[in-house]
Amino acid sequence: MNQKVSVVDRRGRLTIPGSIRKKMGVKEGDVFLIREEEARLVCEKIAISSSFQMMQASEKILSRDWDTPEEDEAWKDL
Repeated sequence: MNQKVSVVDRRGRLTIPGSIRKKMGVKEGDVFLIREEEARLVCEKIAISSSFQMMQASEKILSRDWDTPEEDEAWKDL
């Protein structure tokens, strides 16, 4: 088993260490189902539909407006 430590950032993102991404074949744009299971987080890579892929592409474009200090302030208590 390959174990590494990762820290959640201020936006709630958790980075998958490179050695695990490489071993598991994880690449940018892959989608994961994340669930709570007996006080643990379980991440499972899933296949997605073309409509979901379109939504992801739109999010990348909109992130230019979303990734701002004002947005950070608005979401800080959520």
